[in-house]
Amino acid sequence: MSFLKFYLMWAASTWFGLFHQERYCPEWDKALGALLDKYADSALVGLYTTNINGVEIWTDNAFYSYGHIYQDGIKRRRPSLWNMYRLWLVIEAAGRDRARREREEYLRKMREVANG
Repeated sequence: MSFLKFYLMWAASTWFGLFHQERYCPEWDKALGALLDKYADSALVGLYTTNINGVEIWTDNAFYSYGHIYQDGIKRRRPSLWNMYRLWLVIEAAGRDRARREREEYLRKMREVANG
C-alpha cells in the first residue's frame, strides 16, 4: 500500500490527527522504529495485537488507538505516523501470507476429496 493511501485512511479516521486516543511519544516512536528495523519479519500478528520480539503492540482500532504498547503498568503512547505506516505494512504482509496458506490448504483438501 502506498503511503498516500495510508495517509488518507489515517486522515479520515482521525480527522487529520485530532482524534488520537494516545499522545505522541518520541521515545516510544524511536523504540518501535528499532523493533521494526530488526524484527519486522518475525512479527506475530493477532486479532487485536501484534507481538514483535516479545513486545505486545495494539494494532486494532486503526488509527484512533493504534501502535501503543499493550501491557499493564506502561503508559500508552502512540508512535509517529511513519512508524504507524511501517507497522501497518507488517500487518498487511502477515495477512497476505495467511490468505496464501489458507488457499493452499483449501486446494490440498479439494485434491484429497477429488482423489477419494
